[in-house]
Amino acid sequence: MALILLPGWGLAAGGGAYLDGPALVAESFSSGSVGNTYQGKTRWTYSDTRARTGTKSGRIQLSLGQPPGTCGGAHEFGGRLTLPTLIPEGYNVWYRAYFYLPSTMPMGYCFSGSDDADAATCGKSADGPGHTKWMVMAPDTGTARLYMNLRMPRRAMGLNNGYHLISEAQQTEGDYINTTLVIPRDEWFCLQVHIYLSSVTNGGFIRGWMNDTYLGQHSKKTLANSAYKLKEWGIGSYWNGVPWTDGDVSRTDMFWVDDMIVATDYPGYGAPTTQDSGGRYFIHPDATAEDVG
Repeated sequence: MALILLPGWGLAAGGGAYLDGPALVAESFSSGSVGNTYQGKTRWTYSDTRARTGTKSGRIQLSLGQPPGTCGGAHEFGGRLTLPTLIPEGYNVWYRAYFYLPSTMPMGYCFSGSDDADAATCGKSADGPGHTKWMVMAPDTGTARLYMNLRMPRRAMGLNNGYHLISEAQQTEGDYINTTLVIPRDEWFCLQVHIYLSSVTNGGFIRGWMNDTYLGQHSKKTLANSAYKLKEWGIGSYWNGVPWTDGDVSRTDMFWVDDMIVATDYPGYGAPTTQDSGGRYFIHPDATAEDVG
């Protein structure tokens, strides 16, 4: 079993100055052709419209032009991808990604509140209109996911305040860390989670950062069973049968991602060597996917 944190980790080939070995995932989007899908995800394509580093990034489109009020089943946006190695209990995983969210992009579902009647005509509910699963990770067995849950109220165009850090293996009321966090628009910024994998009640944790600012920690059971392992990572998850945008021509239904890094202290990979102002190990905002790949 790995130690929860071990100061003084050294450097090793593949990690550069930021990890002590190679990253579990390092995605710079440099190797894909513009317009092609990213790992087969319909709404996720390579783009040269903007990039944090290099010349390309990943572009995620929410609705594929779907008009408001259209009935349908569950819809994913970023979706989840398979990690190259299953990570068992007793190890740490860090996941950091950069985002560019246009100010013209709604960050909330079309249906909720006064839209309940519209949803009902489709036989749907306004499921989860106040929060959106972000930075999602999932186990190889069961559905108990881990994620940052951003508050994204109905058709919100401006400030999106607050977030949860959620472990569905031990989800409880009061999982808010912060109710005033402002999600930046029209600029690159990064979000990060650090998960210690444990099936013991309150024995694991999930921490969060925006850029280099520490947001807080929840101590939780992060795996529902000691035999389970972390298998998947992704940007978002899904929403249940409700349009994301209201169809106005002034809306942008896409955003961009870049310099995505997943690190771990599981043997053969590299954990972060940099610390935040409180002495917690994290993937430094300056690290690029090229640095650690």
